[in-house]
Amino acid sequence: MESLEANLCALYSELQKLEANNDFEKALSVSDKILKKHPEEVEAFHCKIVCLIQLSKFKEAVNIIESNKNQLESLTFERAYCWYRLNDPKKALDVITSCKISTLKLQELQAQVLYRLERYDECFKTYRDIIKNSHDDYEDERMTNLSAAIASIVATQQYSKKEIPQIGEHTYELLYNSACRLAEEGLYIEAKAKLQAAEKLCRNSLEDDGLAEEDILDELAVIKTQIAYCMQKLGQEKEAQNMYNGILKHKPKDIAVIAVASNNSVVINRDQNIFDSKKKIRSCTVDNLEFKLASRQRGAIAFNQCLFALYNQQTEYCVQLCNKLESNFPSLREGAVLIKSVILAKERKVSEAVDLLLKFASKNISNQLKSTLTAVQLLLSEDDRDKAFQLLESLVKNNYRPGIVSALITLLAAREDHSNAVNLLNEAVAWHSSHKSDDIDLKSFWKQAAEFYLRENDPQAAVKCLHNLLSLDPQDQKTIAKLVIAYVQFDKQKAAEFCEKLPPINVDHVDISALENISWHTNKQKKLKVQPSPGKASGTDSSLKTKKKKKRKPKLPKNYDPNVPPDPERWLPRYERSNYKKKKDRRHRDTGIGKGTQGAAGTSSDQYDITKRAATSTGQQSSAHAPRLQQRSKIQHKRKKKGGR
Repeated sequence: MESLEANLCALYSELQKLEANNDFEKALSVSDKILKKHPEEVEAFHCKIVCLIQLSKFKEAVNIIESNKNQLESLTFERAYCWYRLNDPKKALDVITSCKISTLKLQELQAQVLYRLERYDECFKTYRDIIKNSHDDYEDERMTNLSAAIASIVATQQYSKKEIPQIGEHTYELLYNSACRLAEEGLYIEAKAKLQAAEKLCRNSLEDDGLAEEDILDELAVIKTQIAYCMQKLGQEKEAQNMYNGILKHKPKDIAVIAVASNNSVVINRDQNIFDSKKKIRSCTVDNLEFKLASRQRGAIAFNQCLFALYNQQTEYCVQLCNKLESNFPSLREGAVLIKSVILAKERKVSEAVDLLLKFASKNISNQLKSTLTAVQLLLSEDDRDKAFQLLESLVKNNYRPGIVSALITLLAAREDHSNAVNLLNEAVAWHSSHKSDDIDLKSFWKQAAEFYLRENDPQAAVKCLHNLLSLDPQDQKTIAKLVIAYVQFDKQKAAEFCEKLPPINVDHVDISALENISWHTNKQKKLKVQPSPGKASGTDSSLKTKKKKKRKPKLPKNYDPNVPPDPERWLPRYERSNYKKKKDRRHRDTGIGKGTQGAAGTSSDQYDITKRAATSTGQQSSAHAPRLQQRSKIQHKRKKKGGR
């Protein structure tokens, strides 16, 4: 017994040394030796599971744990961690929640699993509780994870701004997460500044740790991608594209960074650089990417794939991608339907496209507006105003949106149905007044109504609308100016009263005499004759000096003789001049060619037959034909010689 115990102690001491040296392969074999001789050894069993996890053999480890039911409860953390690393966060969460005793490491793993499941609000609460109840060296890492959860909460709008705490920014990870949060709120300038500060801090800290340049660039790739995204959102697309290309040229190890940079680059390309976009779109569809990106990121990439197929005229493939988008990402179903309707409209199937949009609108009331308005646009493109009017009328009764009301009034004005247009405006104003809408909506309606009445030559009705508009903002100078325009048409005294409320026009810097002498028809200013004041010479007063334009010398022909008078017929066309002689057309010379019936040859045709020509022909004819024959014979001779070779 003593020898067995001594042997066991030796094996455990060896196991301890191997663990200290991170030699997990040998440690695994030693733990197997212990378990072979002593199967009841719990410590050796635990060591074996830890060695398998360290060697990334998660499937083997979880199978061994679940086969040994006696150790299930004691190895809850290891079992849950294996399922988490096997990309099954739901199973991992089930294992954690089944455990009766909650330890600190189990809570941290639970927070990571909740983040992977995109339950960011629960993740935030878990990390907040951990930070309150723990005091160790891992506080910075927990704060970094908490800030990442906050950025994701802002992106998905799961929390109000009041409930989000302020977190320090003393590390580059905290700076990066804070910048991501600002970017999600639309504050791209502030986010870009923080990201650039995070980039500098990251480089300095990694250089101090002694990392190689390639490892530093890998770490910086995430920050640079986010900087490029902020630049893209700020309209600096060329700079962003150059940065994306630089990131992709380096080939970072993280496939998520490659996918995001490639997707954003394709967005900048749009329907240009198709070959470049084809290469980059493949980087967005690699394996295991679904475990690296959030669902909203994967949905954006899938939607951009549909748009790229549409730009690339791949209609069938585009429809397949749209069907996948609908099934995998229900929140993007409306986008898929819109793309399908565009495809049908391009194929001149407008009625089918409208039916598809209206069918989707009837099933999805929350997404009804965009699809119905798209159907209206398609109907108007086919000049089907009646059906378009009916669809807009069905939308306007819900909330009287200013844009929809404006479109309906335009259609009614085109029909010359002014009474219904007036009734619609009154209904819209009454609805917004009863529902206590924002002043912005009421202002837009009063402006629309006033402009409509002024167009229809009803200034008295326009004045009522403008007075209501002025009651919302008494200092609005534009409204007062419109009141003046309206009152001038029927009450000049009131117009004068409102004119006094307008600010005076500053004309000190305006040259009134110059304005009076402008010919508005030709938009050219007449030249004023300036007379010098008495007692002063004309050249001494600097205020009366005008800049003289230098006269250019006229361009004359090369053989111009000033003593010879110009030809009086020089402006006439050449064929109308007296000295014009009509040239004889060579085709109609009296040679006998072309006369007589078609196909018949005259007596003069023999002189044009080279076979019947006499050897002693004139020099003009020989010079006209001989060189061509000689050149052709040389070419034929050369060809024969070449063929002979």
